[in-house]
Amino acid sequence: MGEAFVWPDLGARPSVGEAPEAVRRQAEEAGHAEGYARGLEEGRAAARAEVETLRGELARALEEVDARLAALSDRRADQLAEMLRALCHKVIGWELTTSHELLEEIVAEGMSRLEAEAGEAEVYLNPEDHALIVAAYHGSLKLHPDPQVPRCGVSVRLPVQAADFHPGDLVDQLFEAARRDLAG
Repeated sequence: MGEAFVWPDLGARPSVGEAPEAVRRQAEEAGHAEGYARGLEEGRAAARAEVETLRGELARALEEVDARLAALSDRRADQLAEMLRALCHKVIGWELTTSHELLEEIVAEGMSRLEAEAGEAEVYLNPEDHALIVAAYHGSLKLHPDPQVPRCGVSVRLPVQAADFHPGDLVDQLFEAARRDLAG
């Protein structure tokens, strides 16, 4: 005779009628375990892929936020520069209307551009500036109101030459030079 039949170890030995059912359950459990392991690995791989996709989207979103913040920061810097420019114009205007020494310095600057003597020069001011300054000014310059001269501006005229000088223009030139330096 050949070898004797040996029942697989299924724990308690099933009766002859229960044997096929026990084998089926054991196979089903083994299949479930294998399917579970395969499904778990596939699920983890899908989750890793989804995490990578979300990381990429988050990185792009953060880059966009950084770009918007940089643009906002640039706009804020421009607004601050414009506020400072306006403040400088106001301070210069205030100084011109309260200090005849500053007026004399501005006129001297204008005259240096003309290479003129003070006695020959006539100074034209905005009528509002003229009204404020003429009462306190006791120098040798001839001051005249001229509505064509901007506030805080000075027009120095000689019989053959003229030069307009506005300190606000200097402020604007300084701000533009600083902006170019910062941008370049």
